[in-house]
Amino acid sequence: MFCCGSRRNTSEKPCIFCNVSDTIGITRIVAETEHLVAFRDRSPSAKVHLLVIPKEHISTVKDLSREHMPLLHEMVELGKRLLKEEGFDPENEDQIRYWTWFSCTTF
Repeated sequence: MFCCGSRRNTSEKPCIFCNVSDTIGITRIVAETEHLVAFRDRSPSAKVHLLVIPKEHISTVKDLSREHMPLLHEMVELGKRLLKEEGFDPENEDQIRYWTWFSCTTF
């Protein structure tokens, strides 16, 4: 469905989203593009708590390269669009507190 699932090469390190498609209900998915999927967090820490993840398997932030820049830009733009759809202005720091967080499961 998304992230890497069966597309991950077995020699690659799993990422924290490798098995997420097994635990996400279709009702939590809020958007899906060719490269991304966005869904509601299972344990939200805010009224609106969304995760935007790539469908491409990327084990950690350390595995990002220059070629991923368009993907990262697409992630940020989708996040902003979804915030607007939820009634927030992503450019208004007084109205919203959000951050871009990249997982790094190895050090």
